Amino acid sequence: MNNDEHAKHQWLFLQRMEQMLNGFQSDLSSISSEIQTLQGQSISMNIKLKNRQAVRGELSQFVDEMVVPEAMVK
Repeated sequence: MNNDEHAKHQWLFLQRMEQMLNGFQSDLSSISSEIQTLQGQSISMNIKLKNRQAVRGELSQFVDEMVVPEAMVK
């Protein structure tokens, strides 16, 4: 193999490596975006859960206070 052929093989190898690394970088970027989306959804779900728990607590207390004594039913 002469120097020109060797240089061409090296160049082709480096070009394939560059393509592979670019694909890997693109995949990582996509994964990063998905993680950010999931984190946003998680935060939103956490807020909704806390709001529901707060409402449930308030409703539970309200229902407990609204119970009609048995003496009033008779």
